[in-house]
Amino acid sequence: RRQPRIAGEAYGRGPGARRGPGVRRDLGARWGAAVNESVEAVSSPTQLGDSLSRRSLAVLLYPLLAGLAALALCALVVMLAGSDPLLAGRALMTGALGTEARRAESLAKTIPLVMTGLSVVLAFRVGFWNIGAEGQFLMGALAATALGTRTACTVPWVLLGGTVAGALWAHLAGWLKVRRGAPEIITTIMLNYIALYLIEFVVQGPLQEHARSQPQSDVLSLAAQLPELVPDSTLHVGLFVAL
Repeated sequence: RRQPRIAGEAYGRGPGARRGPGVRRDLGARWGAAVNESVEAVSSPTQLGDSLSRRSLAVLLYPLLAGLAALALCALVVMLAGSDPLLAGRALMTGALGTEARRAESLAKTIPLVMTGLSVVLAFRVGFWNIGAEGQFLMGALAATALGTRTACTVPWVLLGGTVAGALWAHLAGWLKVRRGAPEIITTIMLNYIALYLIEFVVQGPLQEHARSQPQSDVLSLAAQLPELVPDSTLHVGLFVAL
């Protein structure tokens, strides 16, 4: 009598599957076709160059189209509000880039946006929907502020502390995803609010300035601050780190 097999073994998918000559010939033909395609792609520099050119064009074109679409949408909203979109655009550009001080402040505000954007992209690449970049950024800022105002740590240790705190906050969502199957979209959003309320608590309690007049921390010590790029501004060398 023939021994029963696990479902799929007869088709070469189970642990005890036997591949007959026909299956081997089929696999060999597919392998050969794949190798031939790879050789043709490598041996035709013109096609390879065209493919790289199209990819480079797409990398440049997609952000440009996205920016133009955003500007068009903003102009439409301004028009629907009964105002002149050109006048609004001129005021926006003047307010952000009108003077050297304004340009420096605009660049300073892009640093956390670039860094958090990179963190989201890296997570997306591995299939993790990280919607909690804001909370991770806040927890990193909280740790860096605590080290910079309550200890004598210098810049490297402050940066390291902020990095570790943000990573541990993201680890919570990862742990819940792996251990409990909790969807990371929900957990990371919820962790954002927890981080926000935690910041609100510490700036009115443990990390509040010594004057106790405003819900804010003290200024970081000079040893914990990154060097300025433009005098009397908040723009610092962290811009090059982000880039």
